[in-house]
Amino acid sequence: MKNCIILGSARSGTSMVAGVLSKSNYFMGKNLIGPNRFNPKGNLESIYINELNNGIIHARLTESRIPKDLPRYAAWLYEIPLELRITSPTPFDDQIANLTKQQPFCFKDPRFSYTLPAWQPYVNNAVYICVFREPDKTIDSIVKAAKYYHDAEFSEERAANVWIQMYNHIFESHANNERWLFLHFNQVTAGDGIERLREVIDADVDESFPDAMLSRSASTETVPGQCVEVYKRLCELAEYER
Repeated sequence: MKNCIILGSARSGTSMVAGVLSKSNYFMGKNLIGPNRFNPKGNLESIYINELNNGIIHARLTESRIPKDLPRYAAWLYEIPLELRITSPTPFDDQIANLTKQQPFCFKDPRFSYTLPAWQPYVNNAVYICVFREPDKTIDSIVKAAKYYHDAEFSEERAANVWIQMYNHIFESHANNERWLFLHFNQVTAGDGIERLREVIDADVDESFPDAMLSRSASTETVPGQCVEVYKRLCELAEYER
């Protein structure tokens, strides 16, 4: 079994892929988040890792860069431009080292889209699994999830910017590393995605976990042109025919 990190924009299917691996005897972190209204089967994220990644992000950002209408634990909704790329060392390196000693591990958090460079010195030969789906559906779902934070007025434009920034950071991390698997949501629910995942990580998988019916977000009419370009590149990396 190979260590792995699952990342990609929130509301893109990362929980589904984590669920496929949840019975594979991986260490997935402390205090996993169970089922809720956004993820009826659980999102399989470690509260501890979420808090750690939030800390890494806030240690890099100046106060002026932190959105005032979001709680500090909601860094998965932050727009972080590439010039603020997060790298090691961080004040949290000891915690990262201790977590990655527990192997084989499979960690999942959308915040890895930003914090992965800080983790890479400690994850050895881990496989990075990038999950995505159509940007319009993802943006719609992000807006709905953001309403959980009552003070946040999260527009589709803002959600699109988050989506774009996260995958742009992923492209930067992917540039000089071959240990990546890009998966479209549809490849996992109705394609060869699970088999590709099995081959790459060399572990048992739960083929019964994915449920396409849980993709409940509607398509929006349009998305920014940059979303289209990012999505096209993701599809090419996943060898997914749109």
